[in-house]
Amino acid sequence: MVDSVHLLYLVATPAVLEKRLAGRQDTGLFDYALSRLRLIEKLPYPKIDTSGLSPVQVADRILEHISQLHD
Repeated sequence: MVDSVHLLYLVATPAVLEKRLAGRQDTGLFDYALSRLRLIEKLPYPKIDTSGLSPVQVADRILEHISQLHD
């Protein structure tokens, strides 16, 4: 049973976001993603900056965040 829902956003710097989206066919995708990033940055929820992190490191950060919720 789920007691509550906690929001956590995974974000990246605009430069990293652009690099990750490079090569995709949709030319407007970066502009859209950047506009979403700017909105997310204004939200009052915790965020993990994934710039420069491996998937394993991101997973570790998520687990750290979850474990802090239960302390």
